[in-house]
Amino acid sequence: SENIFYNSALLINPEGQEVSRFRKSYLWHFDTHWFCAGEQYPVVETEFGKIGMFICADGRLPEIIRCLSLQGADILLDLTNWVTSGFEKETLTNPQVEYMIPTRALENRVWIIAANKVGMEAKSILYCGKSAVFTPDGQVAKIASSCQEEILFYEISLEEAMDKSIDHKVNIIDDRRPELYSELVQPTNTLPIYSIMKKKTNPKNPNPLTAVLQIEFEGNFKKYLQKIEFFINNLLEQETNIIIFPECD
Repeated sequence: SENIFYNSALLINPEGQEVSRFRKSYLWHFDTHWFCAGEQYPVVETEFGKIGMFICADGRLPEIIRCLSLQGADILLDLTNWVTSGFEKETLTNPQVEYMIPTRALENRVWIIAANKVGMEAKSILYCGKSAVFTPDGQVAKIASSCQEEILFYEISLEEAMDKSIDHKVNIIDDRRPELYSELVQPTNTLPIYSIMKKKTNPKNPNPLTAVLQIEFEGNFKKYLQKIEFFINNLLEQETNIIIFPECD
């Protein structure tokens, strides 16, 4: 319809032909004033591997990136407007570039290439730059500055994205248990969290004292339990409300 607008990304091949179109589905802040949400996550085969796209805030939702990954994407292109604030232009940043997008790359074992704006727009919106290439290991392969226009060049290896194993033990695709994740696809208003969010809660202790333990396992399980018992008693005397212990294999 001519009255419906989407925030869209186009993938153009070297011949100038459109080969894919993505519509932003996770509308952020005032996006809804102008745009409707997209509902599809296309992945296309190209001479450079299988490519998918997402736009800015879409990267904040793990489910969107996983949908693209499950369709076999090797490379994901992130067309983004990472906003920021700060007094030093050389240190501007955004949570997505710092940890969200690296995490999306790692948990799906895909390359993510993000292009961001830099500088000030409309005398009121500041962007952090930092366009970057993220590896399937969640590392930053190459990153631009936060304060000037740049072009990054980086040669990627598709083989790294085709290997879905982490530490050669966990395969993020083969080891999935989708039968356990049914809540992820249920309508939001049918989930327990929905009714909880609608209620005003008054917890008895809104500021619980929390202890997170990092302790060494020396090969003796009995001694390990004794160590745990010691910390429990010690921390309870200190009126700790929540105690978190590490996994013990």
